[in-house]
Amino acid sequence: MMHYLSEIIRNPLLPIDSNFDRIDSQCFQINYKIHSGFTFDEEILIKKALIIIADRFCQEDIIENMYRICGTTGCLFAPSVWSCSKLANEKDYCGIHNLLRFQLMCLKVKGEKHQFPIIHLYPIYEKTDTQAEGILACISCISQGSTFSIKGTFNIKLNRYNLDAKNEQVGNSIYWAGVIVHEMLHNLGHKHRINDYSDHWQINVFEKCFLYNGKYSP
Repeated sequence: MMHYLSEIIRNPLLPIDSNFDRIDSQCFQINYKIHSGFTFDEEILIKKALIIIADRFCQEDIIENMYRICGTTGCLFAPSVWSCSKLANEKDYCGIHNLLRFQLMCLKVKGEKHQFPIIHLYPIYEKTDTQAEGILACISCISQGSTFSIKGTFNIKLNRYNLDAKNEQVGNSIYWAGVIVHEMLHNLGHKHRINDYSDHWQINVFEKCFLYNGKYSP
């Protein structure tokens, strides 16, 4: 079991409870917790990225953009992720390629109900090209017939060595939103081959469709 010491980073513009902060985008809300160790400027950059995630993450245009490119291919999961979802007998999500569609549907519903799983963001500092790290398959979306459940939370480490917090260009915020989304999909159990960031894999294509806001073309 993993344990972390943490400190809540409070946003005075948003409602707060004792455990986490929130970002609202129209009727969709994500919950997040930025853990201690980031600078003030880094926290601002992360929050800008989270606002973009709240706005785009479950947009239908982005999802369909990915499926137009990938079709039924590009699926690679951590062990037991597919079986844990209990989708094998679900006619609306038949085929392993539809796991991501199902997961995003579940998260969209939770976001609209203000019950989105908390996105935990932790700092690391490594003088490498690594942008971020996400725990593989630490959150599950499970079909229960006409309903579903979600178990776990998102857990992501951001490498402060590569966080360009002084860059206030909107493109930098979008870039880091894409980095976080990529790790969120790792958290959901999606994989690519080691160091293979090509369009062969769903997870990579989804990140690019997210970055281009549903208008990505290889």
